[in-house]
Amino acid sequence: MGLSKGNILQTIFGAVDEINKMLAEEERLVKLPNTLLTGDGGSLTSLGLINFIVEVEGRIQKDFGLELNLVEALEAPEEPLKSIGRLAEFVVAQANGGGT
Repeated sequence: MGLSKGNILQTIFGAVDEINKMLAEEERLVKLPNTLLTGDGGSLTSLGLINFIVEVEGRIQKDFGLELNLVEALEAPEEPLKSIGRLAEFVVAQANGGGT
């Protein structure tokens, strides 16, 4: 498929815009690859993370025709949902052949 990290980041940033509409100003995500999503310093509550996952999955499906189950990524040892950049790398790896 040959998706680039840059293309995926733009799609994820679109999801960030949508999620930020639901968050209080002080809880909003910054559109940067190093923005933490989960764990120590992470910005999202568990409900916020689920909403974010659903939004990202939908946008990736719409933009690239790629169906992903990012909930499975919650258990991945490389913690692809730790930051926006890690998530983009995970999606690219999945799109371009499956493994990370």
